[in-house]
Amino acid sequence: KLSKAWKEVCFMVDLLIASEYWLALYSHCDVFRDPLDGREKHLLMPLPKLQIHLLSADGDLGDEGEMILRGDTVSPGYIGSDGRICNDEGSEFFLKGLRYLRTRDKLRRVEGGCLVYCGRSGSLAKRGGQFVDLEDLAEQLQAIPGMAS
Repeated sequence: KLSKAWKEVCFMVDLLIASEYWLALYSHCDVFRDPLDGREKHLLMPLPKLQIHLLSADGDLGDEGEMILRGDTVSPGYIGSDGRICNDEGSEFFLKGLRYLRTRDKLRRVEGGCLVYCGRSGSLAKRGGQFVDLEDLAEQLQAIPGMAS
């Protein structure tokens, strides 16, 4: 809502920034009403020279799926519990011999080649640079006496 108000008075660029792939996607704050869930979503575009693909659940490249990317603004991997780069958590995908970072972010390509964010693939989220299984966390919280679901 805020971007809509500012867009009326000035040129806006919204940047998607994540710790693993800073400056990967941007938006001019134009929105798309998603026919699948009825929600307004920002139309996203990849930065020039960033190689981006969408990986379906069955491992094919297509117009919807987990975003995989490579480029100058992409991290070489996730930081493991020992503080070193660790690529053993399924964080890599190789395509034609090139390494891509698996982001676990689900996107869909829509009209005009833009992308819309559709959520996360799986129940993993990050806290402090480390992946946390949200389903496991919910089970742990529900096991606490007096905690309601």
